[in-house]
Amino acid sequence: MDGISWRCSDCRGVDANTRGSLVSAVGGPSPPTTRSFAAARENAGRGDLIAALDGIHSELKAIKDQQSLFSSSINFCSDKISDFEDKLNRINEWMRATDRILRQNADIKASVSSLDSRLSELEQSARSRNIEIQGILEKSNENLIEVVKKIAEYIDIDVNQNEIEHVHRIKPKQSDKTKIKSIIVEFRSRKIKEDFLAKSKQRRMRGDKGSSKMNIPGLSECFFVNEHLTLANKILYKEARSVAKTKLFKYVWVKNGMIFLRQDDSSRIIHVKSLNALGDL
Repeated sequence: MDGISWRCSDCRGVDANTRGSLVSAVGGPSPPTTRSFAAARENAGRGDLIAALDGIHSELKAIKDQQSLFSSSINFCSDKISDFEDKLNRINEWMRATDRILRQNADIKASVSSLDSRLSELEQSARSRNIEIQGILEKSNENLIEVVKKIAEYIDIDVNQNEIEHVHRIKPKQSDKTKIKSIIVEFRSRKIKEDFLAKSKQRRMRGDKGSSKMNIPGLSECFFVNEHLTLANKILYKEARSVAKTKLFKYVWVKNGMIFLRQDDSSRIIHVKSLNALGDL
């Protein structure tokens, strides 16, 4: 048929250029032998195979290079992960140690707070027979026993010298030279101390000319008789009075070294043990 050429089975597996070379090799247009075509096809197939193998080898080399680079990257990342894990483990150890320290610190703070409270109680208990007199000017060669007797006479209570264990002045905690030194009186019994405080309160309540100030001519124009509180309790008492004024509490007082609050006559009595307790009011 027009436009269609026929080739034998040997020539069908060989491209046109190879056929032409084979025809030229045999000297003219006579068709090549079957053996020649087979050899040519074998050579051509071998060349293609070698070329294919070279290509595969190149690709394999590239893959191997990439694999080597990838392996190096993996090893680098693995080392970094190992370092990170080590650091993370150390951080976890530090956190656990920090937690232990925080718990120990909390326990220590609680113990210290408890010890401070206990120490304050012991200090206050040691002053259970003491009163503190404020506002009496210090004089040279003064006789504090006589001062206490004058105050006892003023508040209408009998106190003889044998009932007084010790009396002395104390320096103010603040470095103020103008501040008057308080007089500390230690009685032989707690009952005498309680009676002295009660009489002082009664005398103050019926102050001269409606004044709540107590004054003795030639001794003091204004003095106060209070329980001998520790420094911590003095601070607490001061804060309690401030809170009572702000929150309209009617009563604030000290009894046996303890501080109490009461909002009105019908409300419950509140024993103030700490500054935190004042904040909860």
